[in-house]
Amino acid sequence: MADFVAVIRHGRIGQAGHTQELYERPVDPAMAEFLATANLINGSVDGAVASTPLGTLPLRSGRTVWPGRPPP
Repeated sequence: MADFVAVIRHGRIGQAGHTQELYERPVDPAMAEFLATANLINGSVDGAVASTPLGTLPLRSGRTVWPGRPPP
């Protein structure tokens, strides 16, 4: 794999960047599932923590949080 990649989706660039950035911070759930096996859970964010069915989890700076409904 290259150091810098672009993922094309529906004829447009869905996301471009360094490989580590794409894996760690995909732009949406579909990109996360395309790039790797993704475990997505619902939760609500309050400051630096997320409340989830797994409990309260700390958020790292720069992590992606997707608002709205969960993916199908």
